Amino acid sequence: MIQIDKTEVNKEEIYSFTLPNFEEYQNKIKQIVLVESNSNIDTTPKQECNVKAGRTAWNSHRKYPIINDINNDLNDILIQLIKNENFDVPNIKVGESWINWYGKNQFAVPHHHKDCLAAVLFVDVESSDASFLVHKTSHYMLQKKNESTTYSNIIQKINVKNGHVILFDGSLVHSVSPNLTDNTRITLATNFYFTYDKDRSEY
Repeated sequence: MIQIDKTEVNKEEIYSFTLPNFEEYQNKIKQIVLVESNSNIDTTPKQECNVKAGRTAWNSHRKYPIINDINNDLNDILIQLIKNENFDVPNIKVGESWINWYGKNQFAVPHHHKDCLAAVLFVDVESSDASFLVHKTSHYMLQKKNESTTYSNIIQKINVKNGHVILFDGSLVHSVSPNLTDNTRITLATNFYFTYDKDRSEY
């Protein structure tokens, strides 16, 4: 009999924490949503995207100082995480940052954020029964005889609350469940990029 070994590979790590000063940030983010959803100051991109709901422009951290303040706090926490985990990350830059707000029956389709570290702040989600879903991207799977379905471990739900932040590999496929309530669901997303800047060599 040949011995066949099984090895699990590519386990994903997702970090989470509660954002300090969240109550102050929450009120100001809600004010932005109120303004953008009820006036001519709408910065929602015209192109179709993965968020099937209201959202601000990709570079909202350049327009709204409060978003920049939140990202500065996240940056400080990232530096602490990098030091604690002994990661090799010389420089951190914010690439994109935007607010999403989901009305009834609105959602986000499975997608990823490219090569970055993605951060999501859950601003107002508890009253809309929000589910952040992580999707396994295997394209082929063997089913055991005593299993009724092969889909039992393809999607994993992450429980979130107001003020929680999750950090994850931006290439991780994820989605947001439909908002089945009459309450507005609000999140803030930011893509952080790690760079290794060097002076140009002489050629």
